[in-house]
Amino acid sequence: MREHINWRIVAYFFGGSLVGGLVGGQIVVTLPAATLQLVLGLFILFTQWGPMPKPSADSRGMGVVATSGILSTLLTMFVGATGPFVAVVIKLFGLSRFAHVGTFSACLVTQHSIKIVVFGILGFAFGAYVPLMAAMVATGFMGTWAGRHFLVKSTDERFGRWLNVILSLLAARLLWKAAEGLLG
Repeated sequence: MREHINWRIVAYFFGGSLVGGLVGGQIVVTLPAATLQLVLGLFILFTQWGPMPKPSADSRGMGVVATSGILSTLLTMFVGATGPFVAVVIKLFGLSRFAHVGTFSACLVTQHSIKIVVFGILGFAFGAYVPLMAAMVATGFMGTWAGRHFLVKSTDERFGRWLNVILSLLAARLLWKAAEGLLG
């Protein structure tokens, strides 16, 4: 979906992600994951069902994107699942379903690339995880193929409804994991 990517959003997100990765790399071991999961889950639910402004494509709106790049990359150093947070921010721009998915995907590729570099600098040994990473790439490719098939057959309205449901379920999972970590 490269032809549908909003590269301006991706560029601002990338800039913010660089900052978030650098800061996150400095404090990656100091915060409890359960607290971050709780905050992230509540944020996602609020942005799905609470009153949210629609940012414009001007510099103020791009500031929202850069800030989300900082926050989500900082969070992803502790809580791996920040995709729902990024999806919520991209959703605020009211893009078509193809532009939303393409832009969201490009933002996550930049974020995960930065995360890989930071963890590599911190000394993480990726070698033992190569088979798992290969399996993840293969299943990710299958998911992308199935998702594109859904997008082609869907409408922007149906996509928006499904996105709300999926993001809410993912937020509920984060809250569940947070409760396990805080109470267990």
